Amino acid sequence: MGREEKERIARYVLLVKLTVMVIFTGTALLPFLAVSNHDICSIPASRADNQFMPAVLVLEDDPCVSTTLCTVLTLAGFTPHPARTVDDALAILETERVDAVSLDMCVPDPKGLERSGLSLLAILRTMPDHASLPAVIFTGQPLSIEEEDAARNLHAQVIYKPESYTVIVDYLNRQLQRRRVPARLGN
Repeated sequence: MGREEKERIARYVLLVKLTVMVIFTGTALLPFLAVSNHDICSIPASRADNQFMPAVLVLEDDPCVSTTLCTVLTLAGFTPHPARTVDDALAILETERVDAVSLDMCVPDPKGLERSGLSLLAILRTMPDHASLPAVIFTGQPLSIEEEDAARNLHAQVIYKPESYTVIVDYLNRQLQRRRVPARLGN
């Protein structure tokens, strides 16, 4: 059996595992998840063993959405770092390398400061190591005009749920590819 065949089988196995997870966590979410057999099979199986594996901070409080998005990102060759709150995300940023972020707008804030994915993005843009990270705001809530302006000014792509997760993967791949091109030209 060749490598491509093994990778295709591995994708199908992960699709089955993901489907079982959805069934046991709530079948009503299945249409919302927007992960189809075609989506999974169109995702590159993985990056080469020695190749750079981009890390994505995933700020999402819904466990089903977080698990599914992290699974899809893993299938696409990313290393996801899930966070449920802004504080969790800030802790991850202190200890892990992060190359991109996916942020939900509405997340719980135990400190009562009403911080959201957008407020985390504003914080990131002030940090030298994270100021230019590719950012996706992945939300099910319509943004106000002010929030849309803020997202645009903070250089974030807004993607509304229930868009397919492959849209996020494609966006992150394009943005990360653009960031790596100048480094290659200098070598």
